[in-house]
Amino acid sequence: MIGKVPYLCAGLTGLPRKDHPRIKGFYAKIADACQEKTGVRPYVPHEHSDPVLNKDLTPPQVYNLDENQVQNKTSVLIVVFIPDPRQDDEEIERYPFGSCGVGMEIQMAREKRVPIIFLFPIGHILSRLPGGVPGLEKILYYENQDHALQMIKEAVTAYHS
Repeated sequence: MIGKVPYLCAGLTGLPRKDHPRIKGFYAKIADACQEKTGVRPYVPHEHSDPVLNKDLTPPQVYNLDENQVQNKTSVLIVVFIPDPRQDDEEIERYPFGSCGVGMEIQMAREKRVPIIFLFPIGHILSRLPGGVPGLEKILYYENQDHALQMIKEAVTAYHS
């Protein structure tokens, strides 16, 4: 795994723009936790191809950038499921994640047999399709941000040395 790093992804597209700073902040804390344990910064797609900060990148360029990273430079794919802030607690119980927002990355990792970890909020329903993907090695259920950080620190070292 020399030269390979964890790849950290979460569905951001479609979430309200006003919630992006809070969600990206959580996402950055997870990346920092991975870096603390592995000594390398995980690849975080929006740090390389954010649609607002990197408007010059075309969709094919973004696809090629992320595909190359997942398939050739990734030690483990970490998929972070972040609750949609528009759902109240009652809706959370009734509705599964309609989309995890990172299906392409999951499929790319599966094709190259890159191990996959889901970081998933307790109390939500995981759709059976991503839950059954070959290569899914762990589902880490988290209660809150601190719990998520603790769990990912424990898990990431097994896949990155």
